[in-house]
Amino acid sequence: MTVTLIKKIAVSIVFLLFMQQSAHAIWMRSESIEWNTQISDTIIISKVSSVKSISPLNEYWDSQEVSCDSTTNLKGKHLEKMIFRQDYRHQKGEKGENFYKALKPGARIMLFIMNSKSDKSDKVIFWVNLDEPGPLYNDHAAYNNNCELLSSGEKIIALVNDRIKLEQKNGSAKKRGVIVPFKGSETMEMSRDFVRTADPEFKKTIIEHLKEPHCDTTNAIHNLISYPDEETIKLLEQFLTDPTTSEVGLYGPDRKTITYYPVRQAAYLALSLMGKSPKKPSPYYELTQPWLFEVGMDNPSYFPYGDWKKIEEPRHGK
Repeated sequence: MTVTLIKKIAVSIVFLLFMQQSAHAIWMRSESIEWNTQISDTIIISKVSSVKSISPLNEYWDSQEVSCDSTTNLKGKHLEKMIFRQDYRHQKGEKGENFYKALKPGARIMLFIMNSKSDKSDKVIFWVNLDEPGPLYNDHAAYNNNCELLSSGEKIIALVNDRIKLEQKNGSAKKRGVIVPFKGSETMEMSRDFVRTADPEFKKTIIEHLKEPHCDTTNAIHNLISYPDEETIKLLEQFLTDPTTSEVGLYGPDRKTITYYPVRQAAYLALSLMGKSPKKPSPYYELTQPWLFEVGMDNPSYFPYGDWKKIEEPRHGK
């Protein structure tokens, strides 16, 4: 687990306590291999040539510097060598799902790399151990878009190659994805969501979900931004007058409770991110943004890469 991820989780928990939304008191996220394929500039299969211990992440997590030699280039430019940091913990939890193992020389791994334009560097944003893929809930586990765990290195390679061929055919690289509930997360003691690609056929699933009686409308609106066509615009405009209200307690000198319209705010944000100029709902509180607009595709802290528009920071409350 990286320092950045830990900071994000800590900030999220602080924010949620501030917002008094206990439903998301503990939260984690997984991403599909297909999503990581389409967001990466370069993907290579490498063999670990050497590892060395470096300053631990904290008292619970050890760290190592991993040096790799490229063996196969699947996407993007050819890179002979890569060096990245890996944080790991040997102790197992109650079920042993969430902890990473130290990498060893000789391990065959797949690296998903972003070629930074700002400093011309190549950064590993995700990796998978092809010899020993991560178990369920591990951040280095490999899932397909249907949230199915892949336990074979060859299946992982085949899926990545299929997605690359699809990109070459449709030009779908680096597009905004969607975030859905992690399948099976209801059996966990924490909330977990799942990032997958926004393939055209998945839009129907989102629209059908909006018709369900217990639909999380704001999350569905967040996902519809990935389909910026006229049908989506007309659908979102209907939510600008949605009557749903929510109360939230704000900490401060007066500790006041406010009432706002979460669905209206989500629709307003969605249309704005799609380049439209909808009328801002009144009242409008920037510090009470719907959940996925705080930690989803449009927050540059969580998704710094990609070619879609993000919500500008800082967001000052009103």
